[in-house]
Amino acid sequence: MKRFTNILLVAGGDNWQETALNRAVSLAKENQGTLTVIDIVELSADLEIIARKKIDKFKSEIVSRRVARLEDMVQHVRHEVSVQTMVILGTAFLEIIREVLRNNYDLVMKMSGGGRRLKDLLVGSTDMHLLRKCPCPVWLMKPGEPVQYQHVLAAVDIEPESGDRQKTALNKQILEMASSLAISEFSRLDIIHAWVENGHTILDGIGSDFDDAEVEGWGEKTRQLHRSWFDEQERQLLNSLGKDTTDYLAPQLHMIEGESCKVITDFVKKNMIDIVVMGTVARTGISGFFMGNTAESILNTIDCSVLAVKPPGFITPVTLPNEE
Repeated sequence: MKRFTNILLVAGGDNWQETALNRAVSLAKENQGTLTVIDIVELSADLEIIARKKIDKFKSEIVSRRVARLEDMVQHVRHEVSVQTMVILGTAFLEIIREVLRNNYDLVMKMSGGGRRLKDLLVGSTDMHLLRKCPCPVWLMKPGEPVQYQHVLAAVDIEPESGDRQKTALNKQILEMASSLAISEFSRLDIIHAWVENGHTILDGIGSDFDDAEVEGWGEKTRQLHRSWFDEQERQLLNSLGKDTTDYLAPQLHMIEGESCKVITDFVKKNMIDIVVMGTVARTGISGFFMGNTAESILNTIDCSVLAVKPPGFITPVTLPNEE
């Protein structure tokens, strides 16, 4: 994971665990990078009924206690890596993204919040806001996850001959990150692509003059196009990794016909995947964008950790206070 040299780890909450800190420290150490551990304090609006002077004192005391707690938490790793701590008052996802914008973090790491099943945690949460809007990759770790990952899955989404350079670049990032993660974790790497032959669906019920043989031929051509693209990505990936690394990783490729959500969810469950590396946004440069339905459906059904990657040129709708 050589690209991550300026890491932001979000602390706090019931799900905080030593595994998250150790993984962040290990990554920063491996990359000769820096680590900042941040805690966000979200105060209820009801506190505004308290006198202003008392509110200020109350906030100051809360921040002081949280700072002391963070310092105690990281003290034992300071000899391994450069660590800073920070406590901020505000809305969690906004303050995290603003810190990314201010200090150019290249990775946000966070325990997913609330319970043990990732799919029960995301909708409407800080995690989902980060997946939709954070400009850098977001690594959401499932509570109770293993100290070392055994099985990494890269999920790529392709449209052969579409000319979508953004999607091609995103897939390349996913493959590079997943490979690097598998190497650093000494884990197995699988790469999956789900595809759908929709010729029958499109022509169904419209009284088409096309016969079944023609439609089947289109389906086979679609499959061959996807296979050809998939083989080319494999070739490029293996060339970039080098023979020794390729021989060590021996990544397994899976091109499975079916809807992405079901295919990936089933694969994660059946193969005991520890973490999925995937893209979360299909389009960029749109203020107030929303995450694609496919990505959101997958994130709400899988039960493992996620490393979510944004496309090159992604623009977050969140701005710094003096820009609003």
